[in-house]
Amino acid sequence: GTACEDKFRVDVKAKVRRIRLVELTLGKGYCGFGEISLVGHASPWHPMISGALPSAGGGAAGSMGYTSPSGWTISSDVQTYNNGNLYWLSNVIDGSDPCQPSTCSERDTRHGPTANAYWLAATGSCAGSSWLEVKMDAARYIDHVVLQPFYRLDSTLKHFRVLADDADVTPTGFDDQLATYFAGTSGEWPPASPVGTACEDKLRVDVKAIVQRIRLAELTIGRGYCGFGEITLVGKM
Repeated sequence: GTACEDKFRVDVKAKVRRIRLVELTLGKGYCGFGEISLVGHASPWHPMISGALPSAGGGAAGSMGYTSPSGWTISSDVQTYNNGNLYWLSNVIDGSDPCQPSTCSERDTRHGPTANAYWLAATGSCAGSSWLEVKMDAARYIDHVVLQPFYRLDSTLKHFRVLADDADVTPTGFDDQLATYFAGTSGEWPPASPVGTACEDKLRVDVKAIVQRIRLAELTIGRGYCGFGEITLVGKM
């Protein structure tokens, strides 16, 4: 009958993340549902591979730069914080995600895996003139970048600008987005996986140009230490 022959189609025709069936109401019997299928187009864009790995990496304490085996460079104008083998620059481009502890390095296990998922700058930095930059081995078309600014529970950033080569691609109202992002993130100390916006709503910044460098400029602390989680460039391989 119709359950097999005429399934319901509902048009969406938009870029979305969630489909919710609300106001579910029984006709008779029990409440339940069969199947929900989302039909769309495969994205032509892919996360670019930096060559840095959680199992390797570099940019340890005191460093201001690291070059991956693929020729990508992650650098800053401030040194990396000195605390054993934590906080390496390569953490920013190696795919490590504090929301998924299994993706994080095990090079320093004193504070759990999520402490290996971010870069931390030396004390006293990031008062508005500091920067953090990813430079690919060659210029490529980048559709957008995905940013995970979260780094540790006792610290936030309140401002930075996003530069694609020399073009400012910072979205309008970005400081407000940052404030909402950090305010919506929580967790436990000692470091554990964060919950909330840091995992659910990473920040997307459109680039849509052939570029070689993405720089986060004017890094400014909201509270605590200065650092950053992950920068992912998404475009054509």
